Amino acid sequence: MLTRRCGPALAALLFPVLVSVLLGCEGRGTAQDASLDPVSAASPGSGRLFAVLINGGGRRQVNYHSHLDHLRRLIDVLKAEGMSDAELSTFSSDGQNPDADLAIRDGDLHADLWLIPSRLAQWIRPPMVYVDSQIDGVALRPATRRALRDWFELEGGQLVAGDTLLFYVTDHGKKNEQDLANNSIALWGEELSVNELREMFELIDPGVRIVMLMSQCYSGSFANAIFSEDEDLPEGNVCGYFSATADREASGCYPEVSGKDALGYSHRMITALGLQQRLSFAQHEVLITDRTPDVPHTSSSFFLEERLRRAAESGGHEPSTFIDDLLSEAFEEPREWKREIQLLDRVGHAFGFGSPRSLAELESQADDLAQQSRRLKTYERLWELALNALRIANLNEFRVTHPEWNDRLFPQTLKSLDADTKRAERQELLDALVPFTSEAPELELRLEELRRRREEAADAKYRVDVRQGVVLRIRALLTETAGRLFMARYASSEERGALARLESCEDLVVGEGPGPAIAREFEAEEPFPTLAEERRLVEASTPAWLGIRYGQPGRAIRERYSLSTGAAVVKAVVSGSPAAEAGLQVTDILLGPPGKPFMEQHAVREWTMQSEPGRPVYLELLRDGEPLEARLVLTPFPVQMQSTIQ
Repeated sequence: MLTRRCGPALAALLFPVLVSVLLGCEGRGTAQDASLDPVSAASPGSGRLFAVLINGGGRRQVNYHSHLDHLRRLIDVLKAEGMSDAELSTFSSDGQNPDADLAIRDGDLHADLWLIPSRLAQWIRPPMVYVDSQIDGVALRPATRRALRDWFELEGGQLVAGDTLLFYVTDHGKKNEQDLANNSIALWGEELSVNELREMFELIDPGVRIVMLMSQCYSGSFANAIFSEDEDLPEGNVCGYFSATADREASGCYPEVSGKDALGYSHRMITALGLQQRLSFAQHEVLITDRTPDVPHTSSSFFLEERLRRAAESGGHEPSTFIDDLLSEAFEEPREWKREIQLLDRVGHAFGFGSPRSLAELESQADDLAQQSRRLKTYERLWELALNALRIANLNEFRVTHPEWNDRLFPQTLKSLDADTKRAERQELLDALVPFTSEAPELELRLEELRRRREEAADAKYRVDVRQGVVLRIRALLTETAGRLFMARYASSEERGALARLESCEDLVVGEGPGPAIAREFEAEEPFPTLAEERRLVEASTPAWLGIRYGQPGRAIRERYSLSTGAAVVKAVVSGSPAAEAGLQVTDILLGPPGKPFMEQHAVREWTMQSEPGRPVYLELLRDGEPLEARLVLTPFPVQMQSTIQ
């Protein structure tokens, strides 16, 4: 474990030339002392503020409304803080070209749309519509490499030392599988890589501060733009905030213009910035309040992790072990790290974690969450299969009693309808289907119950996905804490100076300064369940398992034995399964529980999943035409099993 008064081995591990070694290995001082070294970064707070805002879009099919909405929101915030049109340059898809380039969709859906089978729902849902991108009062420029380079060469060339450029991106991102340090953002019909953006930045006076704010997938790769190609340490005139690590997708990309809550890093950051006016404050609130799997982080945290990795590797140590040793040293003096501990605790509380104090502790939680995610993905799919089978059966009965709908529900007929006609058709269908379903109360209750189980599994799955992102947020905070201690006590003055310059660069204030605290507004939402509570919810979402593959009996068999529609023939029995233990055999015909024959196709799946694991249940069947009754003790569905095995 690292300690403040270090021995020769630790000195050799870190840097033998450290001043601390020459002084007998006394600690260099607290983390706060790291900012005392002289720096020569661009002076924040002086000069003018300019902004380049980008939504490349890629192509119209994936150039979603949410991206343009983010541009509008940020423009409103910046103008409210006093920025003029001349200081704002907005690049979006094809610019002023009047062609329809933006994908939008009506998100206001009928509350009972869930009753419609999934495939039909896809045909009858609001279609994607394409319109021209427009923002009132804003002249959109084309989001192309040529247009961006022209800006950097001409308008950007007029910026002078002391000015600040906010470089904002809301877009799609592309991962470079061969080099995660050089991912790309989508432009209009082309891409822009980290290396290409770095070259554009170098066209500007190095005394200009450039602050990136990026919300695209794989955006963390652009933290590498803080380095010039031949630099080991950043100059500190380029810095940034990022929604995701270089290997992860980001959230908040959708075409819906209504009926959908705005979500994701970009939305939260813009909202927080409008209230806080300081990017660093806004970032802290987003870490706590953004309920998506995004992993917000900064260029300074990226730099600290990079320096820790180098130091660990130079001493032949695993970076995670090296970081935990530093954390142990830091948390021996909690008063010095009060701010970091409070942020860790706030993030942990918001998402149902205890507040970990080491990466080792965090890794055990990450492993548990990964296992839960796999389970819940399977369970959600199973409950959806059972629900959809019953929806199909209900719609088929509806079409028998309402034959006028048969032709109207053909896929090609529905696909050919325009948006307004499709909306009217959807409303008319549900106006007839909902009361029809209510006339069969038992079936309606079954539908509601399956929907509830599906939604519980889906909600739990999403929370687990969010928590997996939060694990990475906490990991970044722990690593940053370790990095700050390393910088304060063991790093060179050049390294400490580089960190101070990055932090100074990141400290962007928009307008007159921080506004009222927004913690109360954002923390109104209930915290996530604790991990222990979540595990119980996962167990409650677990369907029971029989261990068969089944099909429908042939017509001749159905007629010979007067079988109901829901009768199922066993096609395979899994060895060691409840079905095998009960003696079920291939070709057995499953009729249903005693006195309650299965009436719909796939009813055996629903009955199986809804049964209570561990409690004996009974099933009537035919074997070679002879009636039998099987006693079964079902078990929880094994995650490794394919969902086609019931």
